[in-house]
Amino acid sequence: MHPSVHYVVEPHWAEWACEIQVRTLAEELWGETSHTINYPHETESIACREQLASLARVASGRRRLVDSIFASRSEYNDKFTGK
Repeated sequence: MHPSVHYVVEPHWAEWACEIQVRTLAEELWGETSHTINYPHETESIACREQLASLARVASGRRRLVDSIFASRSEYNDKFTGK
């Protein structure tokens, strides 16, 4: 799992490009923890792999929950307040 939004920036005046990764703080926590445990070699500990997978799901779930809250608010405003 690689929970990031990736943007490739290519200025029209330059012959180079760069990639920008955007993560929530929870996703960054997962990414740094996973990198520390699994780099340069993936851990052989099944418990660590399972815990990292759980942490990834929690990080992703937080983002989805926030998106859902904003969508619900928008739907409510459209339906009941006209805003």
